[in-house]
Amino acid sequence: MLIYFSAENFRSIKEEVSLDMRTAPRLRRLAHHTVKPLQDEPKLSLLRSALVYGTNASGKSNLVKAIQFVKDCVLSKGKASNGAKSEPFKLVHEIKNESKFYIEFTSFGQHIGFGFSLNDERVLNEYLYLLNNDNDQELCIYERTYENESQSYIIQTDIDNVELESENEDVVSSQMSELLLLIKYTSKNKLFLSEAIEKNLDDSMPVLNHLLLPTFYFFKVKLIVIFPETTYGGIHRDIVAEEDGCPDYAQLLNRFDTGVAGISSQNVDTHSLPSSMLKLVKEKLESTKRFPLSFRGVKYNFEFDDNNELVATKVVTTRKIEDGKTITFDLEEESDGTCRLLDLLPAISSKNHGDEDSGKVFVIDEFNRSLHPNISKDFLDIFLNAQTSHPQDQLIVTTHESHLLDNELLRRDEIWFVQKEDDQSSSLYSLNDYSERFDRDLRKAYLTGAYGAVPFTMGEYKRG
Repeated sequence: MLIYFSAENFRSIKEEVSLDMRTAPRLRRLAHHTVKPLQDEPKLSLLRSALVYGTNASGKSNLVKAIQFVKDCVLSKGKASNGAKSEPFKLVHEIKNESKFYIEFTSFGQHIGFGFSLNDERVLNEYLYLLNNDNDQELCIYERTYENESQSYIIQTDIDNVELESENEDVVSSQMSELLLLIKYTSKNKLFLSEAIEKNLDDSMPVLNHLLLPTFYFFKVKLIVIFPETTYGGIHRDIVAEEDGCPDYAQLLNRFDTGVAGISSQNVDTHSLPSSMLKLVKEKLESTKRFPLSFRGVKYNFEFDDNNELVATKVVTTRKIEDGKTITFDLEEESDGTCRLLDLLPAISSKNHGDEDSGKVFVIDEFNRSLHPNISKDFLDIFLNAQTSHPQDQLIVTTHESHLLDNELLRRDEIWFVQKEDDQSSSLYSLNDYSERFDRDLRKAYLTGAYGAVPFTMGEYKRG
């Protein structure tokens, strides 16, 4: 679960902004919206949802992009694949080059803190800690800091104090020493965590499984960021794995009155696809198990079967006609709203319920895009109250949907605002910063500017 995230000097974010998923003290309403994820840290109580409001161009999306940037840097995707590149705040006379990011989360029963700062030239600082706020304890797995005077990285670590199960202490000691050297000589424009993943060091150095795997697993599997223009491939994977057409998703689509009676995957003849496209797909599948790709408006999913043959599938829906028969539709024939729902359904599906590890963190930009207000509200209500999703799943969204500002639906500490300041920078603050009565009409108060984060327009257009 996400505990805390902060970013500084990234796009419209000038000064540090922070999203804190810890529950506010003395706030008792809607207690089922909270969860205590760690047995060893019983005082740690986290929110399951956060809704971020703000005007157009206020910087809501940049908060989501900052989270995605950290994920990309760790997983060596996008800009991070050729070295991390900062995107500093530009609306100043002298641009400050250093950008900073910090994230706290739970994974495999551990409370982990990870952060880094960088500029266009190099990673300036990177650190990974095991934490326990109940006991005020922190254990430095590693910290690498660039020192200008020596023009080299200084390494700090407490890993000698980490208890690892092994039959051979000499092997562990040797791997620890090798680990410190690898950290020290990591490329200047790469995160060590990223380099360790790229080089599959967990295979040659099993000690890393204990120290780094929980962090890598959080970014790779648990942290899911969905933008308006992107799709979440998880639903395609789930549908392909189901032989019965994934009735759980079909039931949810039916609940939202989409008219969809069923959803399933359909095999596609790869010979009907361009050879240049298949060549690209095969290259991509050398480093990943599945690869999604859109071609002429159709979204395909590619993977190798047990015989190492390339298999292509696409998602199709079915609808019933008057005589009870069903008609199949390609996904691109469905409405934008139905397609948007398909991207979001894993967040409220019971398919994740069997996961023993902590739940997923769904970060969704423009949550209500293409969705009717009633569907947006029902979706959030299902997530928080229906107990279909994993009890430790989290939903963090940006939205303009004011109908969700409801004291009966949300706690004060679940509502956040992004304000565009006079210098065009973005600030982030919680509704809990205001001393509001629990029965106040939050929607009306927000739209009339009581909490900021609303546009100041030129007034009504006067017709001639």
